Amino acid sequence: MSEHEVWPEREVLGGYVAISVDATGHYCSTSKSCPHCLERKHRNGQTSYQHQMLAAVNVCPGQSTVFPLACEAIVKQDGAKKNDCELNAARRLIPRLAQVLAQHKVVCVFDALYANGPHIQMLSEHDMRYIIVVKGQNFVRIQLDREPQLLQHLSWRKGQRECRASFACDLMLNGAHQHIRTNYVTYVETDLATGKQLYCGSWITDLPLEAGMIKEFVAVARARWKIENETFNTLKNQGYHFGHNYGHGKKYLATNFAILTLLAFAVDQIAQHLDTEFQQARQVFGSRKLLWERIK
Repeated sequence: MSEHEVWPEREVLGGYVAISVDATGHYCSTSKSCPHCLERKHRNGQTSYQHQMLAAVNVCPGQSTVFPLACEAIVKQDGAKKNDCELNAARRLIPRLAQVLAQHKVVCVFDALYANGPHIQMLSEHDMRYIIVVKGQNFVRIQLDREPQLLQHLSWRKGQRECRASFACDLMLNGAHQHIRTNYVTYVETDLATGKQLYCGSWITDLPLEAGMIKEFVAVARARWKIENETFNTLKNQGYHFGHNYGHGKKYLATNFAILTLLAFAVDQIAQHLDTEFQQARQVFGSRKLLWERIK
């Protein structure tokens, strides 16, 4: 099956490829370090040395497979005295990701760290759309509190759950970036039997919104968690030992091991998605970890 056969079944929101971007740690020590380690001072006076990785992973609601597409080390850069950070890593990652997916329409899904003007401008420069989590009393929410009539509301049922969503368009991102206009969606899911709130989330996006696509929008926005559950959790707990260092080395070894592990996982995800024999073997053993142990 070719790339052109794989992607259409994973397209969302009218032809977009959804990419979840997030960071995780893969090395931490209080004794071994290198010039690229991030340093963290603790209250007890101890210093820990860390390596982190920013990953970009294709996700799709309703599908368990995820496809890692690019990654960027979050480490102290050559000659730098200050720690690197996730946003800086994203500035290096996004242009490469745009190049990899140049033939596709892309919507990137981020957590609340990325709800800022410079990051959104960078995505626009690379012709990439965004869905970004927003929390608390942000600038967009303040506008809607002043003009609640801007919100459109809809509701539906999902089994024994009530789903309620509200959305508004053409809002100012914030006071510092008044030229950036964004759209807003908020969603609440409630158990009908108990009245207990099961989920609540809000996002900003530059995707055009209309009532008929809000259900799918929410599903795509919530699929952001697949980078945590189906990617990082799998890498750390299903036999890849991503969080257990294979060796730190003097400069680049820890980062290269992390990249190779992510590459191995990408190959396995392709097999899981396309290879019926691999799918049958995994079904027999129930988990990747048991399958890897049997193969060894």
